[in-house]
Amino acid sequence: MARAIIADDHPLFRAALRQALTETLATDIKEAATFHQLLSMLQAEPQIELILLDLSMPGNRGLTGLT
Repeated sequence: MARAIIADDHPLFRAALRQALTETLATDIKEAATFHQLLSMLQAEPQIELILLDLSMPGNRGLTGLT
């Protein structure tokens, strides 16, 4: 089972991605509404295998936010 986080500040977009992933993959999906929440989740669960990240969500500096 893949472990994934959908990080986006738009709830409808997160819901659509969750539905698509659930229908196509056996996944354990978490959701983060802020970049800070994503970082906290990654610290708590380092075994996450997939991150779908909105590069323009509040608190994120695009790809530099991940380094």
